[in-house]
Amino acid sequence: MTAAAIALEAAKIAVDLLKSFAWPAALIIVVLLLRKQITAILERIKAFRYGDAEMSFSDSLDKAKGQAAEAGITVARPLDAADRRAFEAADPQPRALVIETWAAVERELRTLSRAWDVTANSPAEMIRGLELAAGLPHGTRPVLDYLRDARNRAVHSDTEVTEGEALEFRMLGKSIIERLRNAPRPNT
Repeated sequence: MTAAAIALEAAKIAVDLLKSFAWPAALIIVVLLLRKQITAILERIKAFRYGDAEMSFSDSLDKAKGQAAEAGITVARPLDAADRRAFEAADPQPRALVIETWAAVERELRTLSRAWDVTANSPAEMIRGLELAAGLPHGTRPVLDYLRDARNRAVHSDTEVTEGEALEFRMLGKSIIERLRNAPRPNT
């Protein structure tokens, strides 16, 4: 084999190798260029299932905690006597503590909605109405949305809720309730 034939064969191998990497390389480049947009889209997905993978209660709770931290909402709070009683009553069903906590959040949303003259039938409508009326404290909406999503997962799916997660939900729920109670009311 001549040197020219060897060089030609090496060039063919190099071209074939480049062809096999072209699509994966293009995909990686597109993902890198659009990572912010892809992340934003994925964060809006409320639920997904692929094989055995599914977004869970803990995923929603983690999102709520992250949003709370961004909004300056205190998440870590010590357990008081009422929390201990609620937790003991919920044992061995941590999801009962989630349900009770969300019910307290809803009551506070209703109180704030009445103060702002927001007419709504569901928590989602109350949240939207309060936001439109400028009655919802800054940074509270995404936390409420993720807490509502976590509560819905706890109630309407087979998602496991651990004792620790239920307590975290309770503490974050109490923080949101306090923030709603301290929200400015309209001048009447």
